[in-house]
Amino acid sequence: MTKLEETGVKATSRFLGLIFIMGLLVSLELIFHRRISDFTIYTIAGIIGYMMAMRIVLELSLRQAYLIRADRIFLDPLIENTEVRTKLIVRNDGLVPIFYVTINDLYPELFRKVSGHSRTTCMLIPKSSVELNYTVKPVLGKHRYGGVELVIRDPAGLFNYKLVLKTKQDIVRVKPKPLPIPKGIAYPIASRSLGLGRSRIRGIGQEFMTLREYVPGDDYRFIDWKSYARLRKLYVKEFEKEASLSLVVIIDASREMMKGIMGTTAIEHVARATAGIAKNVLHRGDWISVAIRSGEYLSSGYGRGRYHLYRILSVISSIEWNDNKPRISLSDVVFNEIRKIPRRTKTIFILFTILENQKQAEEIISIANTLRQQRHIFMVIQPVPELFEIKKFKGAEAGLYLALMRERIMRSKKLSEHLVRNGIRTVNVGPDDLLPMTLKLIDSLRTGVI
Repeated sequence: MTKLEETGVKATSRFLGLIFIMGLLVSLELIFHRRISDFTIYTIAGIIGYMMAMRIVLELSLRQAYLIRADRIFLDPLIENTEVRTKLIVRNDGLVPIFYVTINDLYPELFRKVSGHSRTTCMLIPKSSVELNYTVKPVLGKHRYGGVELVIRDPAGLFNYKLVLKTKQDIVRVKPKPLPIPKGIAYPIASRSLGLGRSRIRGIGQEFMTLREYVPGDDYRFIDWKSYARLRKLYVKEFEKEASLSLVVIIDASREMMKGIMGTTAIEHVARATAGIAKNVLHRGDWISVAIRSGEYLSSGYGRGRYHLYRILSVISSIEWNDNKPRISLSDVVFNEIRKIPRRTKTIFILFTILENQKQAEEIISIANTLRQQRHIFMVIQPVPELFEIKKFKGAEAGLYLALMRERIMRSKKLSEHLVRNGIRTVNVGPDDLLPMTLKLIDSLRTGVI
């Protein structure tokens, strides 16, 4: 059901204009005739009667306001930077017409309207509806529609009454568009796997791998007696076992990550890259969890398989765009994720963040030390904001921009070097090498983890 937010009846500029005209007539009569003529009295009485009639008409319309319904329908999936056709239906279920109403769909300010009309002025006939059709380009994350604003006026436009209808679709979550895996990286990564999520390593499994000579202490159950009968020498069977990578991706959705030109911000690139990484990792049968430090703690949970990708995309689409500092610390996010990992599972932790100050760097060092004690692998990938923003500049403008941002770049570089000196693998990336570099790092660590 729709919820109704209302404001009181307000006079318009037309009403004030009529009041001014009545006052002017009285003033002129008193100045020139020292009395008010019958004509002026009848004229003023007629104007007052007209205003009262319009107020009554408006009141009759307002009695039907609670019978107005609004529904917003998205005809396309809510995916960032794609055109989403939107249909707004406003229906008058009452028996009295609403003569003069302005309808305005208050879409999020970060959305860009491409075509159509989200605002119209019309009359709502009883038991009928009005449709508005328009197209927007949404932005990644969680957004809130302001509702459907209705401004009801009388036929003369002397009074108006504003109300906002809240619909079921006022809160929307826009999913990221996963970055495609570069061709030069996709083939070697895929070729190193012997099927979905299985790596060729020795262990106890179901598929035979090779024979080797018996060593005292080997399990006698795996002795190949046929080889002994033929060669008079003991050999032991070795099998192939399945080994899956365990990965936790943490996104620090801070204010620094959200700065820049919409569509090219660091947080958007990181979200797309994370979606691409998840798609690639899950296709191989590995385990992954995505956690986000946003307005609140968001987590996809620890899982694998095709359906887990939908959970990850859903979590990424819940990133909130605001200037408020996250209520949870990075340490708490990491420790919450550690609890979800099965015991004795060596895991790669990847933190996407922009280093802002020394305090943040010390917190990351503390996190890294804790993970090392538990035999996990930890690395920091820092999107350099200047490399994302500079793509909008060319020639001399780009050089001037880098000169102005030199101090900020050097501060970020010093913090990265501080992490490296403390044994933390730290990589600074731009928009073009964000996904390839991350995938290469994950693949280089794969053998050491599994």
